Amino acid sequence: MKSAIMSRLSRTEWWNSKMVIKSFSAPTVAAALKKIREELGGDAVVLRTKVCSGKEVSLTGQRFEVTACIDEQELSKHRASRKNKPFVKETSVMKIEKAVDPKPENNKEIKDFAGLEKTLNRILSAHRSPDLFTNLPTEVKPVFLNLIDSDVPVEIAHRMARRTLDSADTGSNIEQVALSVVHDEIGRITSANISIEPGMKIAFVGPSGGGKTSVMGKAAAQLCTKYGRKIKLLSLDQMKIAAYEEIGAYADLLDLQAGFCRQLQDNRDNDSVCLIDTPAIGCTERRQKKLAEELMSVAPDIVFFVFSVCNRSHDLIDSINMFENFSPTCLVASHLDETDRWGGITAMAEYLNIPVSYVTDSPGGIGELRVPDAAAIARRLLKLEVSVHAE
Repeated sequence: MKSAIMSRLSRTEWWNSKMVIKSFSAPTVAAALKKIREELGGDAVVLRTKVCSGKEVSLTGQRFEVTACIDEQELSKHRASRKNKPFVKETSVMKIEKAVDPKPENNKEIKDFAGLEKTLNRILSAHRSPDLFTNLPTEVKPVFLNLIDSDVPVEIAHRMARRTLDSADTGSNIEQVALSVVHDEIGRITSANISIEPGMKIAFVGPSGGGKTSVMGKAAAQLCTKYGRKIKLLSLDQMKIAAYEEIGAYADLLDLQAGFCRQLQDNRDNDSVCLIDTPAIGCTERRQKKLAEELMSVAPDIVFFVFSVCNRSHDLIDSINMFENFSPTCLVASHLDETDRWGGITAMAEYLNIPVSYVTDSPGGIGELRVPDAAAIARRLLKLEVSVHAE
């Protein structure tokens, strides 16, 4: 970390210099980095980035905190240049130098920088979207723009557009070629090859508001009524007010047993399928680790990660590091009835590298979990139909 600054200072100047260290909070890492550049200048060195705790987020609304440092003399030059510089609207992409300490103090520091680098790559990818658009031939630009408007991440949309161009022959209907390409891509990330047998334990994890409990209720109803399975509803959530009452309502409606997961450890039932609701995944690393350990102690056979397509793709991607500790087996996309932009399906499957097994397009415990219809999703992403629901 010192090397990036020492490249501009002699060794004597380094030891005699005073460093200004300051933390900046913002809803996104990109916004925090913008604050750093404006206040400390482009020569500032990022020391660490962290996700704010749930309490901090609720109080300030800021999700990320980035700490940076700069030599006091360099800061003075930056401030002086800002005073003398006439106002010009800035349109260029921010340049970010990655400083690396040749001898990191510990593994956590390496992890912090690795996580920051991953996030910055995604930020820079988003900034490159105008260049990606400009470099595309005219005939496939509408395909790219429709995918972007459907919230498909830039790099995935660009790949689909390029595949469309490569697959098209002279005189081909680009719209139909694009539909075939996107259908193929969606088919690759969806899977219905799931078998749920008596004695299995199925966990539902995901962020707050993603629809975990509702999806679990729909799964319970289908397993009971369609397949005649004996079901138990269990909760790992001992924090949320009325968490037990929420699954208890489904249990009463379907005439099922309900309880907490500790009861499962005391009395294993090999004749029942146990569906396990979990608390929302928190932002703090400590909370994530504790919840992951609790879930692993239950040893679920399948872990469904439930997310809402109402959350934008980049927000989902930014928080993927919270999900990986839970070793999700497959994905369930919810709230398809509440938005026309389903790009989060491609984002989650691509970045978590697990298939989307079910989707749901009905509120609460109403309706069913459906196997993803690749053709319907492809048409929705390309905006070829006004109203299409996955079957």
